[in-house]
Amino acid sequence: MRGLSSDTAAKVNAVGVVILVVIAGAAAAALIAVFSYEGKGSYTITVSVEAMEVSSESGHVYNVQKDGKYFNPTTGHFDLNTASTKAVLYMSATMGSKTNYSDNVSRDVKPWPIGSPEEISGYNIGFKVTTSESSMKMSVFLLLKGSSNDASEGSIIDIYDEKPGESGISLSVDMKDHTETFELKGNPDSTLKGYLKIAVTVKSS
Repeated sequence: MRGLSSDTAAKVNAVGVVILVVIAGAAAAALIAVFSYEGKGSYTITVSVEAMEVSSESGHVYNVQKDGKYFNPTTGHFDLNTASTKAVLYMSATMGSKTNYSDNVSRDVKPWPIGSPEEISGYNIGFKVTTSESSMKMSVFLLLKGSSNDASEGSIIDIYDEKPGESGISLSVDMKDHTETFELKGNPDSTLKGYLKIAVTVKSS
């Protein structure tokens, strides 16, 4: 009886290797699927604004004129003979591809350093996220409202004192039930220096 030729044996072995590789690949895919979906959770993140302030050496933050009049943040029109010492502030927070904005708050332009920030409440930003990551990045900006009502067109106020020229800040938010408070201050050399105090609360759902 003739035995298997070396060529035939080689073909059989090759098929066996392919089957083993396919099985191993399927097992790996199943393992990846388990790791991808296991531990994935849904969270509600609330950013509570506790204080917003701005400082400028000139004592005002609006210097744009129209027909010889300065912008009035109280009325939203250009009807002042001198620049207003008031500022309309708000903040933005971005997680992933979603950006949300707080409501506006009116503040006096203060001298630097800002000694006693006025506390506020009820200015919240909310996110709902689903992730398997242990933490997520949140980008935060303090903004100055202009004559436009479009929140995305606000002027950025510096709240990052560690690196001149970079006004916003990126926070790492742990995906676990907790509340963390951040106090953010601008660089003294910036034209518009801000103070922002926020509490970030994470709650699993």
